[in-house]
Amino acid sequence: MVLQNIIEKGAKKYPRKIAIIYKGEEYTYQQLWEKVEHFANGLTKLNRKEKIGILLKNCPEYVISYFSILKSGNIVIPLNHLLAEEEIEYIFENAEVSSIITSTEFLPKIVSIQKRIKTLTNIILVDKKISGTIFFDELLLDKQDNFKIEIDTEDIAAILYTSGTTGYSKGVMLTHKNILSDVIFSLKALPVTEKDRFLCILPMFHSFTTTVCIVLPLYIGASIFVVEGTKHIKKLISDVIKYRVSIFVGVPSIYKILSEINPPKFLKIPFIRKIMPIRFCISGAAKLPVEVIENFQKKFHIPLLEGYGLTETSPAVSINPLGKQKIGSVGIPLPGVEVKIVDEKGEEVEVNKEGEIIVKGDIVMKGYYKLKEETEKTIVNGWIYTGDIGKIDEEGYLWILDRKKDMINVRGLNVYPSEIERVLLQHPKISEACVIGVGDYFKGEVPKAFIVVKKGEQLKEKEVLDFLKTKIASYKIPKYIEFIDFLPKSSTGKILKRQLQGGIWKK
Repeated sequence: MVLQNIIEKGAKKYPRKIAIIYKGEEYTYQQLWEKVEHFANGLTKLNRKEKIGILLKNCPEYVISYFSILKSGNIVIPLNHLLAEEEIEYIFENAEVSSIITSTEFLPKIVSIQKRIKTLTNIILVDKKISGTIFFDELLLDKQDNFKIEIDTEDIAAILYTSGTTGYSKGVMLTHKNILSDVIFSLKALPVTEKDRFLCILPMFHSFTTTVCIVLPLYIGASIFVVEGTKHIKKLISDVIKYRVSIFVGVPSIYKILSEINPPKFLKIPFIRKIMPIRFCISGAAKLPVEVIENFQKKFHIPLLEGYGLTETSPAVSINPLGKQKIGSVGIPLPGVEVKIVDEKGEEVEVNKEGEIIVKGDIVMKGYYKLKEETEKTIVNGWIYTGDIGKIDEEGYLWILDRKKDMINVRGLNVYPSEIERVLLQHPKISEACVIGVGDYFKGEVPKAFIVVKKGEQLKEKEVLDFLKTKIASYKIPKYIEFIDFLPKSSTGKILKRQLQGGIWKK
């Protein structure tokens, strides 16, 4: 099976069943399939075997676009809507995106980019008809059925761009087989059925959301309650009860807020707590603090299961089993996934000994787009070297002890200091720059920048922030900026980040 067949299968088996709920509106599997079929027909007239981007906030059109792009024989390029114009332009150029499906909210950025990129020929708007663009609803009018494009399971389904250690985004190539394998393996570990209703509040461009909140529930014929974003947590709790959400999927920052707020008054009534629809919660994308799990489960009496994965593994690798959870661990590898802990020589270490986590299985990406050497360094003999440090205990549970070198995790979004440093050094008044991660109550971590100003120049924090706003996503912009006279370095000239972390450089 290939990905786009999932919706068709659901329409044949559960034609009248609700597939998506969004802002009070419901879409049955039959309605969803018809929209995918028609939109894919329209796309075939624009593109064949090309890359089509999606730049949208959470909405049904995102799901329709995703599966339509695949059905039309093209490749999906999910775009982080938080990225700055310059970052989006880099992805467009690197992936050679020919069409973009977006909304009027992002149109000014896209039009600006299109003037500089010749390959971007089509702008498809989901919410309005504007001259010079293609209206989403017009493509839905194409009802010429029975077209068929041969797609192989090893074909690339999507290229997801992640922050890179070199300062530039890397395109992770995931095949139909990669994503479907991760769904099938996850279903062997999670007790979910077609009767469940999944919460989709995490951004759809994220690999975790795509697999767990979209493809997985549609694969089994379940329903998805789609939320554009989370600004009012108490309203979210009310909606979860109102729309009978049974599987709550989130990231640590959401669970931290939920574990600490005073819940709505109605949740304090014993009867209401008994009829709470949520069967269990899943957390991914970042490390979940033990105290958050304990506080959350004590307050809501709902299991909170932590998992582990990375974009390069489609993304899920492991999950805590329901009823056999080990708080603090990231659970047991999914059935069909191999995980080993190795030393610096690549040799497997003994139980409970720390080392690098490596993963093997059908979930491992095809490679990094246009980065052959980087791919060969990362995938060796079928094993992907994650860069994460961990251990496996005597019962087979995986424990994460450290994270990828220098990475900052901002509310589940990976940020590499080198990416911010590269942009900072483009400022004409900055001589040197170093970025580290520091703790933050709401976001888990945030970037902090240490800046050395060129001799004879003066620079204020506002100038730096204004400069960064046009070049990188808002969540990557340092929350703290400190101007210093020099950066502490080793004898070989390497910046000593540990000294910056501890303030030792001041002594």
